[in-house]
Amino acid sequence: MVTGDVDERSLVTLARDLKDKIEGVKGVLEVNIGEKKMQSKLSLSRQHLRDMELRLI
Repeated sequence: MVTGDVDERSLVTLARDLKDKIEGVKGVLEVNIGEKKMQSKLSLSRQHLRDMELRLI
């Protein structure tokens, strides 16, 4: 388990780096890490969507 007093993105980056290093150890086939999916919220007006030629689905 990787924990610390840092933001989640830093912890995920560290966990991925450790995963790569551990998978490089002879005899280790695979390392799985569980991570939360990061989400972003974006608010745009319908006009902005039209201007960018995007649509809601």
